[in-house]
Amino acid sequence: AILNPVAYSVNYLFQDNQTLRQADPLSDEWKAYTEYIDHMILDGLIKAIKCSLKYLIENTKTSFKSTPLFEVQLVLNSS
Repeated sequence: AILNPVAYSVNYLFQDNQTLRQADPLSDEWKAYTEYIDHMILDGLIKAIKCSLKYLIENTKTSFKSTPLFEVQLVLNSS
């Protein structure tokens, strides 16, 4: 729920940046740029998830540390 407004903001910034740079969305340069930004966002999300999970692990009883608490899968769509 929190990521939805952020996704709209990122999409808006992409559109605005594309317009300002007069970039062709089908060009190799633009595709490389969007891939670079996607990797930055993915790395940030992974770091945030790791930080949250580390906090949960550190603040739960030791008997629960034998198995993972969650399995996380993230899929970024280009829409």
